[in-house]
Amino acid sequence: NVPIIPKIEFNLRPGYLLDKPLSSIPDSILISGPKILLDSIHNIETQFFSYDDIFEPFSYIIKLKKIPKIQMPIDEVKINLSVSRYSEKEFILPIEILNLPKDKRVKLFPPKVKVKVTLPVSIISTVKDSDFSLVVDYNEIIYDKTRELQLSINKQPPAIKQIILEPKKVNFLIRR
Repeated sequence: NVPIIPKIEFNLRPGYLLDKPLSSIPDSILISGPKILLDSIHNIETQFFSYDDIFEPFSYIIKLKKIPKIQMPIDEVKINLSVSRYSEKEFILPIEILNLPKDKRVKLFPPKVKVKVTLPVSIISTVKDSDFSLVVDYNEIIYDKTRELQLSINKQPPAIKQIILEPKKVNFLIRR
């Protein structure tokens, strides 16, 4: 049983992105033939296919490359591309501090960060500030003796393609 590797080159229309990776059905195939040949085959490739300007979900039947003396139960697969229109949206989000001892107070500079996200146009109006959580970890101050705290995203909607934080680190002041 070997995986099928689609040999495809495609270009999406500007503003469109893949929702999930390219898939082939089936994604693997049981082959038979002389043992010496089978030991050297790690995958089966499709014939090369190229397509431009994809802007909607796309399916195509493509032939498998034949290998002399190897028998394959099928000679073609179906490839699928799931595509959606994407756009950017900006949020200004507060930062939470993890592992902050009760007897300490920390002031962050800046206390809020600009977050730019790339997401499907179909859900852009439903995504709101509360769908995200930005955090820094107080333990970085203690263990890493750092002067800046690294921001990380604790919570985000699943359909987000890209997140850009501005800035990526924040300064802090410990109050006693």
